[in-house]
Amino acid sequence: MEHGRYTAEMGERLEAWLKDQDQPDVKVYYDHGTGRMSKVVPYFGSYSRASTLAFVDCAVVDTSRRQTLVLCEIEEQGASPKKVIGDIGNLLMAEWLCIGGQRYSFHSAHVILGICVKDGGQSEAKAKAICRRLKSMAGPKMLRGLSIHVRAETDADVLVKTVQKEIEDVVRDASKRSVSTSSRRASPPRPCRPRTGSRRTRS
Repeated sequence: MEHGRYTAEMGERLEAWLKDQDQPDVKVYYDHGTGRMSKVVPYFGSYSRASTLAFVDCAVVDTSRRQTLVLCEIEEQGASPKKVIGDIGNLLMAEWLCIGGQRYSFHSAHVILGICVKDGGQSEAKAKAICRRLKSMAGPKMLRGLSIHVRAETDADVLVKTVQKEIEDVVRDASKRSVSTSSRRASPPRPCRPRTGSRRTRS
């Protein structure tokens, strides 16, 4: 199986779906396929190769407000405890996302961990237990209002379609909430890296 095939197909479908919605500022970025291929790069502190973490599979963002609506990790071939810890711990450690050279907040984002499981196995229950444990260890400061959800199916195609529907629901809900705050001014672009000469250096 081609790595990330179903995730790429989901990203392409979401891209087409968003074009049909009256929300030109909402974009999807994903790490597989041939579509919107800007990497979704979590990082902490000042952006550099020393502070970046593992790429996220998929993100849906409001580009006008530099705010992340959804973050999604898809494990198409099953998720060992190490993968679950890595997927969620990666986000708990990060402070910002860098997408297309611009900095995005992901405070209060909807996080989905989709895993393909064997019929009758305990992978889903284990993944949920690990996520609960990570959340209890992280505390409010690291969680930053993140809403973490585990979704599991025995078929990868069914899994990504289930996750896609959830993402669409989150985007619709965010659109309804934004109606009352439509007068808010857009956030100015903020590059991940400071501009050259923006900081003084000691001689």
